[in-house]
Amino acid sequence: MSLKIGILGGSFDPFHLGHRRLLEAALSAYDFDSFYLIPTSSPAYKDRALSLAIYRYIMAQLATEDLKQVKLSRMELKHTEGPNYTVNTLNQLHKKWGKKTKEPVQFKLVLGSDALDYFDSWHKPEEIMAQADLLIALRGLDVKEEKSYRKKAKALQKAYGGSIEFFPMQPLEISSTTLRQQLKEDAVKKKYYPAKVADFLRQNRPYVFYQDFQSLKPETYDHLRAFEQAIWHKMPARRLVHIANVALYATHLACVHGLDADKAAVAGLLHDSCKNIPLPEQYTYVKQSGFNYAVNAAIAHGPASAYWNKMALGVTDEDIYHAVMYHTTGRPGMTSLEKVIYLADKIEFGRPFQDLDKIRQAAELDLDEAMRLCLQEVQLAMRRNFTSMHQLSVELMLELGMFLA
Repeated sequence: MSLKIGILGGSFDPFHLGHRRLLEAALSAYDFDSFYLIPTSSPAYKDRALSLAIYRYIMAQLATEDLKQVKLSRMELKHTEGPNYTVNTLNQLHKKWGKKTKEPVQFKLVLGSDALDYFDSWHKPEEIMAQADLLIALRGLDVKEEKSYRKKAKALQKAYGGSIEFFPMQPLEISSTTLRQQLKEDAVKKKYYPAKVADFLRQNRPYVFYQDFQSLKPETYDHLRAFEQAIWHKMPARRLVHIANVALYATHLACVHGLDADKAAVAGLLHDSCKNIPLPEQYTYVKQSGFNYAVNAAIAHGPASAYWNKMALGVTDEDIYHAVMYHTTGRPGMTSLEKVIYLADKIEFGRPFQDLDKIRQAAELDLDEAMRLCLQEVQLAMRRNFTSMHQLSVELMLELGMFLA
């Protein structure tokens, strides 16, 4: 007897009920010993930039956390240079299981029937067929369509060898492209999503600024993919979602105000890179960062992150450095990019604070007015907590003509 290992990969952008049904149908049809769900990083066949890996991974996690036999894997997300190829993933899994067990292993690659239409164009299809059986979902096809796909399967087996099997799946008319368009307009139709994914989409709104995100340079996407993986282990899931939200909101505000959106996206993603490391380590980085003001536990991660980003990730751009350094305190003479990062950190959609809508509205029109409104709220919150504003925040408020209560 051999171990049967299922594999379902995809962009999951967003994760919807079609993905869930495909997964459930495969699990019902076959007795797998283990099953991998693998979000991809940058597939060769996509003509657009995928949403941040953080969003796609978290949605997949929320959608499948009740399926105990499913293992959500970051193995493709960790591949940040160039496109992902299925054959490379299979090579990795063969090596992993070769070390893990002496038993023979059969890999089963789960695909929708439409994959047979373009399987010939995949990278090294003969090697894929040599390393894994194909399990093809028949999604409500009529007799003629099913016959056509079975014919295609026979042709592929003749050309490449290997095994192709079919299994039934309850159809669901759904298009990821259509869903992204709906989500861009902030329409979350719960009938298309697992419940927890719908809640996540409503709370964080990761597609509202989808068009702005698509305007970034190709090299920026490469950097963002690499940076996500570099900081992934440094913070919990909630913090990961926050930094993704800030990156997206900062990109939007930069586009609105004619600023460098690529710098805004990077600064937003990396602004909290040291937020969750031990405080003594944060203070060590602060001392080397050039931050020459009073520091405490609440603000140390700003200059610490700026320094770590430069030294560990090679982010040497001075505009990004200062935007990250001062994102908690602000400072007099702030650049527009610094204001964008400061505001995005405070008003991203995942924030639970009240009275953010008026700041968000102001931020679309006037960054200084949005800063005034935001600083007012910060001052009120600190007063409620019996703490005082930082020296730099006070100087900024005076510069903006604000009344200091």
